[in-house]
Amino acid sequence: MMELLAPAGNAAALRAAVQSGADAVYIGGKSFGARQSADNFTDEEIKKWADYCHLYGASLHVTVNTLVKEKELADLQQYIKALNAARVDALIVQDIGAAEIIKNTCPDLTLHASTQMSVTTLDEVNELQKLGFKRVVLARELNEKEIEHICKNTPLEIETFVHGAICQCYSGKCLMSSILGGRSGNRGRCAQPCRLPYEMTDGSKTYDKGYLLSPKDMALINDLGTLNRIGVKSLKIEGRLKRAEYVSAVVGVYRKYLDLLYTGKGRSADKQDMQELTDAFSRSGFTNGYLKNHLGATMMSRVSPSGTGDTKYTDAAILRTAENANIRKIPVTMMGTLKDKRELEVTIFDSEGHCGYAVGTLKSEQAQRVALDEARLREQLLKLGSTPFECTDITVSVDDGITIPIKEINAVRRAAVDALIAERTNRKQGRVTDYTIPSETRKARKMPELIALVSTAEQEKAAKAAGIRTEKFKPFAGTLNVYNSLSAAYFAKNKPTIISPELNLYEISDLLKNTDADAELIVYGRLPLMIMKNCPMNASGKCQNGEMKYRLRDRKHEEFPLMCDGKKGSCRSILLNSKPLYMADKLQDLTRLNINGLRLIFTVENFSQCDKIIDEYKRALTGEKVVNTLDNFTRGHFYRGVL
Repeated sequence: MMELLAPAGNAAALRAAVQSGADAVYIGGKSFGARQSADNFTDEEIKKWADYCHLYGASLHVTVNTLVKEKELADLQQYIKALNAARVDALIVQDIGAAEIIKNTCPDLTLHASTQMSVTTLDEVNELQKLGFKRVVLARELNEKEIEHICKNTPLEIETFVHGAICQCYSGKCLMSSILGGRSGNRGRCAQPCRLPYEMTDGSKTYDKGYLLSPKDMALINDLGTLNRIGVKSLKIEGRLKRAEYVSAVVGVYRKYLDLLYTGKGRSADKQDMQELTDAFSRSGFTNGYLKNHLGATMMSRVSPSGTGDTKYTDAAILRTAENANIRKIPVTMMGTLKDKRELEVTIFDSEGHCGYAVGTLKSEQAQRVALDEARLREQLLKLGSTPFECTDITVSVDDGITIPIKEINAVRRAAVDALIAERTNRKQGRVTDYTIPSETRKARKMPELIALVSTAEQEKAAKAAGIRTEKFKPFAGTLNVYNSLSAAYFAKNKPTIISPELNLYEISDLLKNTDADAELIVYGRLPLMIMKNCPMNASGKCQNGEMKYRLRDRKHEEFPLMCDGKKGSCRSILLNSKPLYMADKLQDLTRLNINGLRLIFTVENFSQCDKIIDEYKRALTGEKVVNTLDNFTRGHFYRGVL
């Protein structure tokens, strides 16, 4: 059976998720989680709610899915130990360095690869298996055939999103919020620039305008049978920033149709249930475009980036959010035995093999008036209304002519219930090892190498004429999420690694002090802000056929070039920054970091522009003072960084 995995940004949402039938809930702590604006949970609260989930037979997953800076690694290790002590069931991880710390510090903790890793291929899944991951949350952009191929060829559990908000960019590949506003999606602080209005232009004429980067929410409620058939193990609902009523409504509907599927009555959602999903939250309707490979305008919420229509919830959904909600009952069997001159014994069993046993403190006596019979004992033992349990079968045995006080029966029943709760919430704590985060002294380097990343034959010609090494610009394949020395060491096993452009000079220095890995920096060019499978040009009825005709213009009249990935038959596109990163006149600040390589990204530049830029960087490397002649440029994050 597929797991139904629900979001919770606060206690009310978690309770609603469990009471609505979620098999598992994912939450974030106060740090290292990708939804920093949610209420989230303290270490003590995580332990409390882990017990709550386990009581109802649900798992608790915790997000540790931000990129981790070098100075945070020690704090991360202590946090992991706290999560291990809380006996959570799995950690959802983006940072390879974080994964290394987890598996070496608390080796029994289960690792799930976050969708922030942008996993799209079987090769990537296989690599994560080698690293100790047990589950992979695939990128939302994969279609049915791609998901099936991965599911059928890996022993790892595969998790996919089935409902909620979609990022326009591949998760983990977006730098737009970071570069434009200093709020990084990789650090849980995305400002959602994709929900702002844009115009599509060629520089002189406007072809389209509206919320051109704002997708509808995903809804795969009518595709559950397909997902089950192709081998998906977990169905994830997005929404840690949503209200508890939203979580209750969405989980309740998906629970209903999953149960129908598993009883052989699977069907499409009826009008009433689709309306409940729409009323809970909708951006101009829903889409299953990625799964069905139906891309284009129908996937987009171009009229409004916010919820459309009146938000409202059913009485049942609201009831499941109450602080004392007690709707999800656990079936149990009971046995009560009272012998002459003996204490009452009560045993409660669940279907998972847990047992709660209690014996009274008072011995039975001969009845002076009315003896206790089996019917009366059964009636009293069945009073489980305020507990999480409901009895499906009971056996009682009472000797003739004896009795005990009713309050004694109640006390023994409550003690047996408490014992069963303790059994259901008990989890063995995983091992904690004496692990020291490794560091390696960096060797002295010669002058760093200049590398040109080119997009056109003209740019390649300019780079070769200047005598520097060239590579094809491949934004999707870049390792732009290296934040710490452990990640750098991993990615540098086979090739140089590119340090994240979100780090400032001090953070890069901290990283490099602890690794001898070959490391490179992007020091020139228009950084790729978004990498999109659903091409906004295609959605607007346009296509540039691999050229660079169109741009998106924002409210501040900044223009962001749109670039195709060059693959025939693919609509994947890249949104470039409106201005290039330029550091030639500040190159000493970078070379003193003891770096291996300096990367120049060429996208919109012609031959003479490339030649000029390369010449400036070559002269700067010799120590010559270079004067910046660009009118419109950025220093990126080298002097600011992100929180």
